[in-house]
Amino acid sequence: MTAEHRPDLPEASENALSLRHLSRVVCLAEFHNVAEAADHLSCSPAAVTKSVKEIEGILGASLFERVGGDYRTTLAGDILSRRARLAREAYRQIDRSLGNPVRLPLPPISNKRGTAFLAAFAHRNLDQAAREIRVTISAIYGAISNLEKFFSRDLFERSKHGELVPTPFAHELAKALKLVRAEVRFAVEEVASLAFGPRGKVRIGVLPRAREYLLPHAINKLISDYPEVNVRVLDAPGPNLLRAVLCGDLDFIVGPFKPKSKESGLAMAPLVVDHFIAIARQTHPLANAVRPNLAEAIANYGWVVGVPRSIGRQIFREILADHGLNEPQQLIESNSFSLIRGLLLEKDWIALSTVAEFFNAPEFGQLTTLDLHLSLGSQADADLPISVLKRANTTLPPAAQVTLEYVHAVAGEIRADLERARTRMFTRLESVK
Repeated sequence: MTAEHRPDLPEASENALSLRHLSRVVCLAEFHNVAEAADHLSCSPAAVTKSVKEIEGILGASLFERVGGDYRTTLAGDILSRRARLAREAYRQIDRSLGNPVRLPLPPISNKRGTAFLAAFAHRNLDQAAREIRVTISAIYGAISNLEKFFSRDLFERSKHGELVPTPFAHELAKALKLVRAEVRFAVEEVASLAFGPRGKVRIGVLPRAREYLLPHAINKLISDYPEVNVRVLDAPGPNLLRAVLCGDLDFIVGPFKPKSKESGLAMAPLVVDHFIAIARQTHPLANAVRPNLAEAIANYGWVVGVPRSIGRQIFREILADHGLNEPQQLIESNSFSLIRGLLLEKDWIALSTVAEFFNAPEFGQLTTLDLHLSLGSQADADLPISVLKRANTTLPPAAQVTLEYVHAVAGEIRADLERARTRMFTRLESVK
């Protein structure tokens, strides 16, 4: 079947499947018997079989085979059941915090109410939440009131300025619902990929030092081979990205992380180790200096470094501490390459960059490296490890998994390029001495 004749994935796949229907399907997968599943869920056998048909119609795949009097899951049914169990684990914390026994396969919350709550949680404002999901303010308010009654917990308080302030329980509920939705989305995409190969939406977080060269190359190669994979990239501060990947809003993050910076619940996989260098304009007084001194460069020139809390900024502080130096008096903090280029070309600033960044950015053509040897401990040039972070307790759906494979493949190519670039750089530096 050609790509143009392939059926589309269900729209808004994280909301494509009713959690009520999905609970019944998962229960049937566990009990293998309609009557027993219905008894466990306190519903009729007809409701269970109706839910199976509803979800099979949405997914376009058979979930069960009849073997005698039993219902046995197909491969699609296995995928759906596995994802639902992972979603159940995410929701389990809510049951525990309320002191409830773990009984239902999935949270008894409709998609509409969940969407309304998450919109209010994100915007902290009923009017903005209503506009985003195109419902009335009273619908948002009603959904929140219903959930508060169901859980016997307040979800929001009002600030002095009228802003909605989520309670600690609201934070728990938001994270659980987002993780449930992520697993539902993964299930829809994984079942669709059985017939048509990897397809669906991949959500990637990216940090500076990876967004300029590694990720663009990987995405271009991916889309050439898998045009039905849709990529959404979020460029945001590191703490925001970590929260997003932990709650399932992102599939994985690509960027610089220290080996000890891994958050609980996340798995880290190394990609490539870059190295910090100092760069300036070609006419900078230190450009052709014989063994320029880092202490003098710090004392006599302004520096452009990463923003606070970025790994580049942290490592710059460590380099200075390792050399017993204070920070430069003139210091600009920015991750904008266009700003850095503009600053360097007009004045004798020195910027903290990396080997891969410098040799893969065409706008740095009028710039050069300075032989300042930004050593840190035993490292001749301070290392910058680029890694992938993803949730540890799930498996990515095929589209995200194949994207990750392309990221690793491009990282392998860059490792070789980095060695060649460093060789060229140090050969040039030696030639000016």
